[in-house]
Amino acid sequence: MAKKKWQDLASEDVEKLSAEDRAEYNAWLAVEVEKKAAAEAEARRQQEKQLDKFIATKRQRTEAALAKQKKIMLNIPKITGELPFFEININDVHFLVERGKKVEVPEQVADILNERLESEGKLVQASEDAKAKLAAGGIS
Repeated sequence: MAKKKWQDLASEDVEKLSAEDRAEYNAWLAVEVEKKAAAEAEARRQQEKQLDKFIATKRQRTEAALAKQKKIMLNIPKITGELPFFEININDVHFLVERGKKVEVPEQVADILNERLESEGKLVQASEDAKAKLAAGGIS
């Protein structure tokens, strides 16, 4: 084939190619597949870059908002058998709040901790109530 246009070649026509043309076609096809894979990889890298930038921007805005919030002093008591800290994550801004130490945290972090502690207290109370009912003869 003079001046080949492989992209216009129908799949059934590939089988009709001479051995030499088929080798050339296969080489062209391999290059096209590599180009497509490279383009897709670059598109993924760009998407990841945009996502990283979005996350970083959101994190920065969150850090700035938390920095402006009123600070609350907390001292969460240590409890045997519990983790020695609470981990709070707000838009990729992480806080480790250690039990048994006075710590100052933004109001939003304090609110989240209070909700979590309240929820855990309800779970503990429900567990204790269930144990008491079981000891008293069963749960109805």
